[in-house]
Amino acid sequence: MTVISTRSAAFMIDNLLSSSVNSKKKIIETEFASQTPDNYINNNRRKRKSWTCDVCGKMFDRPSLLSRHTRTHTGEKPHVCSTCGKAFSTSSSLNTHCRIHSGEKPHSCEVCGKRFTASSNLYYHRMTHTKKKPHKCSYCEKTFATPGDLRGHTHIHQGTWPFRCHQCSKGFSKQTNLKNHLLTHTGRKDHKCDICGKLFSLHCNLKSHQKLHRNMQNIHEQDEPTSTTNDITPNQFFSNKFSVDLLQLFSSVRSYS
Repeated sequence: MTVISTRSAAFMIDNLLSSSVNSKKKIIETEFASQTPDNYINNNRRKRKSWTCDVCGKMFDRPSLLSRHTRTHTGEKPHVCSTCGKAFSTSSSLNTHCRIHSGEKPHSCEVCGKRFTASSNLYYHRMTHTKKKPHKCSYCEKTFATPGDLRGHTHIHQGTWPFRCHQCSKGFSKQTNLKNHLLTHTGRKDHKCDICGKLFSLHCNLKSHQKLHRNMQNIHEQDEPTSTTNDITPNQFFSNKFSVDLLQLFSSVRSYS
C-alpha cells in the first residue's frame, strides 16, 4: 500500500483545480470568440427581455415598462391632474400636462427662443427652422415635418376623422380643434381686440388679428423721417413708398367697414 505525504496530496489537488479552471476558461474564450459583436449584443438583449405582454407579445427588460405598456391595451389612466381632473397613463405625461396650468416651459428653442412644455414639441418645432419634411403622404405628394401632421392629413384621404361636428359633419384630428369649431356655431365672440374693439370667437384668431396691428405699427415707425432725402437710397425710397401706400389702403378699408 502506497502512502502519500500531505505535501504531495496538496500538490495534486492544486494541479487538478488549476487544470479545471483553465479548461473552463478555454471553453468560455472559445464561445466568446465564435460570436460576432452583433450576436453577442443580441443574445444579451434576449436574456434581459424576460417580461412579455400577453396581448401583443411585445417584450420588455423591466416589469415596470411592461406595466406601463399594458395600459395602452386596458385604457387605464391612474395619474389624475389635481387642477382639471384630466387623467394620464404615465406620471411623466401628467407632469408635462401640469405645466399648462403652471405656465412652466423649460424647453427653449436655441434658434428663435420659443419655449415649450414638452421636449417632443421642441423637437418638432426645430424642423420648422430646417424646413425638413421627411414624412410623405402615401396618397399624394405632400410632405410633413412631423408624423402627427401626416396622420392629420391622412384623414382627408381616408375620411377617418376621429372627431366630427354633429351640426355640419366637418371632421377634425384633435378634440381641441373640434371644440374651437363648435364656437363658430354658437355665435359667441368672447375675445376682444384691445386696440380696435373687434370681437372674435377664437383666441387664435384674435392673436392673428393683433399681429396685423403690430405690423402696421412697424410700417408707420419705419416711414417716420429719420434722414434727409439725399441720404435715402433708391431701394429704400421704393420700399417706403410701398409702405405708405399699404398704410393708406388699410386706412381706407377700415373707414368703409
